[in-house]
Amino acid sequence: DKFCGSTVFCDGASGYIHLEHQVTLNASDTINAKTAFEQHARDLGVSIESYHTDNGIYSSAAFTQEIADNYQKIKFSGVGAKWQNGVAENAIKIVVSKARTMMIYAALMWPEAKDDSLWPMAVTHAAYLYNHTPNEVTGIAPFEIFAQTTSDGQELRNSHPWGCPAYVLDPRLTSAGAKIPKWQPRSRRGQYVGVSPVHAENISVIRNLKTGYLSPQYHVIFDDWLETVYASDETF
Repeated sequence: DKFCGSTVFCDGASGYIHLEHQVTLNASDTINAKTAFEQHARDLGVSIESYHTDNGIYSSAAFTQEIADNYQKIKFSGVGAKWQNGVAENAIKIVVSKARTMMIYAALMWPEAKDDSLWPMAVTHAAYLYNHTPNEVTGIAPFEIFAQTTSDGQELRNSHPWGCPAYVLDPRLTSAGAKIPKWQPRSRRGQYVGVSPVHAENISVIRNLKTGYLSPQYHVIFDDWLETVYASDETF
């Protein structure tokens, strides 16, 4: 099953954005998304006490019961008045516009690797970059405020243009003393689709262009300027 949408969580104080992609948008999957977000917040030392949402599935009996069971509070925007939840609406605008820009740029520069089903990876990476980018005025990133910690900026230094070519070292060469025939390629070409959420920040998620498999990789050379791929003027 493929993702059909996402629940976007945005902290009103810091602007920190977290996404949980869902196969369906029913109450059960939305509650699972809420649980995953709260676990993520607890890992950063944050306890979620209240929510402000639109209506729809968030006003369902199952979701409101989940809120009550966890002794939390919830407020709703008026019907047809989504602007009352402007923080969340702006968060959606930020990640969607950034993700769309990244996907269009990658498709223009490397049309052979274009795949619209990769939108969850693009949206996740857009939120990741936003959370770790310092504010122009304060110089503090949303992640630093939310987690009450100081960042050294390594997350941004380890990032690369979404969708760019990535050359992964042949796994046979990662072992000590291993060799491969002299005239065989030392690497395979994949596509960079973001940072692994369960590894160190220097571990990238690389898409296999033949199988579509996504795997965390460390021994990688990135073509940040997409100079090793070709796109004609007539492609788009």
